[in-house]
Amino acid sequence: MEHLGQWALAGRRLNLSRTSSPEEVLALVARAGQDGPVIGMGHRAGTWNRQVTVAELDAVRAGVPVVLINSDCHHGWLNTAALDALGLARRDTVVAEAEWFAAYPLVASVLEDPPAPADYQNVLRKAAAQGIVGLVDFEFGAPWSDWAQRWHEGCDLLRIRWSPYRDQLDSVRAAGLRSRAALPGADDRLRKAADLLRSWDGRLSTDSAAASLVTQARAALRKLILEPKLGELASEYRWSESNFALEEIIMHGNSDWLPPGYKDWDALLTEAVRRGMQKTREHPAAPHDVSQWAYGNWHVLDIEHPLAPFLPVVSRIAGTGPQPLSGDTTTVKQVGRAFGPSQRFTMDWSNIDDSTENIVLGESSNPYSPYFRDQWNDYYNGTTFALPFSPAGVAAQTRHTLRLMP
Repeated sequence: MEHLGQWALAGRRLNLSRTSSPEEVLALVARAGQDGPVIGMGHRAGTWNRQVTVAELDAVRAGVPVVLINSDCHHGWLNTAALDALGLARRDTVVAEAEWFAAYPLVASVLEDPPAPADYQNVLRKAAAQGIVGLVDFEFGAPWSDWAQRWHEGCDLLRIRWSPYRDQLDSVRAAGLRSRAALPGADDRLRKAADLLRSWDGRLSTDSAAASLVTQARAALRKLILEPKLGELASEYRWSESNFALEEIIMHGNSDWLPPGYKDWDALLTEAVRRGMQKTREHPAAPHDVSQWAYGNWHVLDIEHPLAPFLPVVSRIAGTGPQPLSGDTTTVKQVGRAFGPSQRFTMDWSNIDDSTENIVLGESSNPYSPYFRDQWNDYYNGTTFALPFSPAGVAAQTRHTLRLMP
């Protein structure tokens, strides 16, 4: 349970969390390099042996507003310039409790920019790296609609539960929201991904959303594992047995393969799925709703005639164009965008005339021949042709005869 807006802002504010005295805080403020307002956060005044004053803060930074927010967010130590900027009465003590709660929203609107989506993303990534999969947001005065919008700005990295304060209950009731209800306009991509994977039958079919998730998550996982060990060379790594190695690494779950910042394999695999969704979402064929993804929209087979680069007219006539493709390099049907079996042949030794075969396109390489690409539909759809061997069987299947005369 957190004030996520405060965490988002903390990432760009002066970090005071490691200080142990007013003197250490004042030294950090004096060394702060920015010319504009200085906003600091994280000190623990309750552990100090004395009260602080506005005068001593003025002594180290008088020309610009300085606002130092205690770690519990219940009071602020301000200099005179900050008191004036926020419209507060001058005093020599900290601004605390009700007066501070009323003034604090002005800090983000008057003295600094409000947290941007990138600030929230930074917080969510750090949480995910610690194995956290969801957070409850108790941010002050933040309407539920903020998260609905933020969700579509790249902040869908963790499951977020928004918690209202008493003065927000009317807006909650007006929107018809109840406990555990999904926020209108936002979706839970990780939860949807988990539901898809639980019901997946393991087939890499062209209409499968889960197949897209698994394929992209596997690529993301390889990168997560290899980059800490190989650095930039990870993108150049090639090994024919890498799929088997990855399977063994996941099955045995050895901690030696865990990248820094991940406490266990559940956290790492969750991050791989999250990054896989981000990667797939960049593809124009991937709708925002993960359940509408289709493996065949991006995993395709595209066969072109060898003369196509030189004769555009041949390309238009002879090429198959991108066609949705099931399977991949790890399935019995080993296929990819530019490769696959050159023929499918089945020998029936119990009756050799029941043998079958078909090739990729057809018997002719001439695009204008009636036998050019006459086997493509059967090859693509997984059907085949009889290939008899006995003279009687051949005669029964013969449709035409070509004689080559001297």
